[in-house]
Amino acid sequence: MFGKRKGQAAMEYLMTYGWAILAVVIVGGVLYYYGVFEPDLPDQGCPNARVAVEGNAWEYDGTQLRLIARNNAGQEITVTEAVSEEGSWTGSETLAIGENSDEITISGMPEVESGDAVDVDIEFTYDGALENQKSACNLIGEA
Repeated sequence: MFGKRKGQAAMEYLMTYGWAILAVVIVGGVLYYYGVFEPDLPDQGCPNARVAVEGNAWEYDGTQLRLIARNNAGQEITVTEAVSEEGSWTGSETLAIGENSDEITISGMPEVESGDAVDVDIEFTYDGALENQKSACNLIGEA
């Protein structure tokens, strides 16, 4: 007589925990559907480089990269060039310590659509106490 009750106990166990597991799976599916597990990441710059670009101080628009550079070199510098694999900017921006540049526009970049992921490496050339110094920067975000 006790042998028949084992099946009932197992079935009650599966029903109790089965519904709980099903509820967790459904909630997880709904959260995934609404994008909770894929948060929008803020644009990232290189705020600690000698020639720095903050995460919110650049924009990739079509085939141009526009940015504002900041002097973190600890001395007055003149930024003379900004080069990526695809495009470049040549000019002369003299910056005091901690000062921001005017807008620098790097043309000749590959065309991207709004919302596409962007990952651009830039190398700045600048003159200071020692000539022709370089500062690397990696910008990651959305166009």
